[in-house]
Amino acid sequence: MKTREKALLWGLGGAVCAGLGLVWMCAPAGSDRERRAPFEKRYFAHRGLYDADAGIPENSLAAFRAAAEHGYGAELDVRLTRDGAAVISHDACLSRMTGAELTVEECDWEQLSQLRLQGTDQGIPLFSDALDILCGAGVPVIVEVKAGPTERREALCAETLSVIDGHEGEICVESFDPRIVRWFRFNAPDLLRGQLIDRVKNPTARPFIHWMCAHGLLNFLGRPHFIAHSTAKKTLTVRLAEALGAMRVCWTVRNRRRERSSDAMIFERFRPPVRYL
Repeated sequence: MKTREKALLWGLGGAVCAGLGLVWMCAPAGSDRERRAPFEKRYFAHRGLYDADAGIPENSLAAFRAAAEHGYGAELDVRLTRDGAAVISHDACLSRMTGAELTVEECDWEQLSQLRLQGTDQGIPLFSDALDILCGAGVPVIVEVKAGPTERREALCAETLSVIDGHEGEICVESFDPRIVRWFRFNAPDLLRGQLIDRVKNPTARPFIHWMCAHGLLNFLGRPHFIAHSTAKKTLTVRLAEALGAMRVCWTVRNRRRERSSDAMIFERFRPPVRYL
C-alpha cells in the first residue's frame, strides 16, 4: 500500500474515532415516552407564577399556589441551609429578596424562617412545603438543584432526593453542575434529569469547564434525559445531543415563538396556555 493511501486511511480512521468520541461525550440517556409525557408540551412557571406588583414574590408559596391554581407546572430552585434543610431560593445571597446580607448556606432554617420576601408576608419556603402544594394540585415540577459549596454537594442532592421521595407527583431535577446531574444518574436513575445550559459566561465556573458544559461536552457525566437551554443560540454539539434523543426544554421564554422547537418551556412575565401542540 502506498504511503499516500496509508495516510488517507489513518486520517479517515482518526476522523471516525473523533466523531464517535464526540457522540459519546454528547449523548443523552434514553427515556421512555411514559416518563417524559407529564412534562412534554407544557408551560412551567419560572420560580412559580410570581407577580411582584401583586405582592407575590418569586419562589414563594404564594407563587406556587398561583401556578397550581392556573394549572401550570412550576420550576423552582433548591439550596441547603447550614443545618441541612432543603429550602427554595434562587440566589445564594439573600440581599436581593430579603435585604439581609447573608447566604442561605450560612444560616440555620430557624433564622431563615424569620425573613420576609420583598417586604411581603411571604417567607423563604421549605422545599417540602412547596411540593405539598404543587404535588397536591397534580401539576408537574422542575427542580433546579443549585450548585452550592463543593463539600456539601452530596448532602444537598441527598436531601433533595429525600424530600422528592416523600411526595407522589411528577417531579424532575436539573442543574447547571454536571456533577449534580451525575449524582442523580447513579442515585436516582428512574428520576427524569436534565442538564441546564447557558452560553453566557458563568462567573462561578472555570472558563474551560463552562465552555465544555455550554457545548454539551460533559453530558457523559450525567447522561441527562433533557437539555434545558436558555433562549440563546444552541451550539452544533447541543443540537447533536437533541438529535440523539434529548428532550428540549427552553428557558426563560416571554412569548410563544419557541413552541415548535421545544418539548417544554419555562416562562415568566406573560400568561401562556397550560399546554401547547
